[in-house]
Formats: sequence, C-alpha cells, structure tokens
Amino acid sequence: MEEDLEYFLRSREVPHEDIMHMQQDKVDKAVLSVMTVGQMAQYISTYGDRVAVQSFCQQTKYSTDKETLLQNLRDKIEAWKVRSCNITIPQSKTKGVLCGSSGVFHKQAEKTCRKIEIGWLHLSSNEYRQVRTRNGGGTRHATVEKTTTVAKILEMGKVLFFPDGNSPKGRVEDFVIDVCDFKRNPIPLDDTVGKLYEQTKLKLVRFYICTKDETPSTVQSSSEEDFSVSIIEEDSLVTLI
Repeated sequence: MEEDLEYFLRSREVPHEDIMHMQQDKVDKAVLSVMTVGQMAQYISTYGDRVAVQSFCQQTKYSTDKETLLQNLRDKIEAWKVRSCNITIPQSKTKGVLCGSSGVFHKQAEKTCRKIEIGWLHLSSNEYRQVRTRNGGGTRHATVEKTTTVAKILEMGKVLFFPDGNSPKGRVEDFVIDVCDFKRNPIPLDDTVGKLYEQTKLKLVRFYICTKDETPSTVQSSSEEDFSVSIIEEDSLVTLI
C-alpha cells in the first residue's frame, strides 16, 4: 500500500484493522481504482469513507498522468534544443566543426558550443560590399564548438557561398579569400571561436568571408554592385565578421 493512501485512510479515521486487512491483501490505489464502492465494503465499512477513497485514487491518478505529460513535453523541448545545434552543410567538408554527432549529444556538450554568423564581403571599386542573399550571399547562422578555428570557419564559408566551387561571382579559385572582422581586418586562422568570444565579450560573433579578384577586373558601375556594408556595433549583436 502506498504511503499517501495509508495516510489518507488514517486521516479519515479508518480502523487500523481495516488498513492492515488491505495491506495483507495487497489492496493499493491501482486495485481500489477498479473496484466498485460495493466491492470496497469488505475492506472499508463506512460508505462515506469508500466514496472518499475512490475519489482520492482518481485524483492521484490524474496527478500522475499530468506529471507524465509534462515530462514528455520537457523531453521534446530538450530534443528540439539538441537539433537546433546543427546546420545543414556537407559533413565531408566540415567534419569536426558542428556540435553533436548525428544530432545527438549530452547536455555537457552543449556548453562547449557557441552560435556564430557568417557573411560574405566582396571587394569591388576599392570597397568591400556585402553580397546579398539573392546573389548567393546573405547572413548564415551556425552553432559550432568553441574549439573551432578560423581556418575551419573559412572552409565552412567556401562551402556555403561557393557550393560545388562556384558562385554567381565566379569560381572559388578565382579569388583571394580571407576571414575578417567587422573592421575588415583579417583574423589569424589559428584563432578559435572561444578565444574570439573571450576577446570581444560580444553576445554573438560574426565572421566575414572577404573575397577579392585574383586578377583585377574591369570596375563595375555602382548599379551592378550590392549595397555597401554599414559597420554598426550593437550591444545585442556581435559583429565579428
């Protein structure tokens, strides 16, 4: 017999002998919940106590079912958090960069991951301009391990903006490519995401894949270029490109 059931019976002043009889016959809440009020009479002599016990068993069963539903909901939310720590990039080219393995990892592993943004700047007319999404650029989001190096970020950028080695602006081998911050200063390739977060104290670090033509080409008119990048630092956004 469950402790809460025994306590409830004693609070109703059910005779000790009746309680002992139920314990000997292994009558617990599961058994009582399928009994009729009449069947309970062989264990509980007072009608009012029998009705009260039946109600008690139903209420505690509801509470247990509710807790089970809440736990299932917590599990689903946790699973969603796990899946959000991945982005879709060919695994063969980004091995060891993304958090988790096959979308599954422990809570402890989550603490080793940081979110980042990756954009693309292209040098044209002696000015870096951000490449828009419609031209194969835009801002991409990812969650990577803190130990991920800038060199790996560079490889990720090539995969994102030059799928199969090509982009609307040309082939990847046609450009000199660096990874830069929001001031367009190159970032050492051996720096890590964790180190940059420690240095900048920003909430979100943004990396820019900066490209320029291997061989200078004819200057394009401003109407053919993407919009110029406005460098704005906000407390709520890390602009480490």
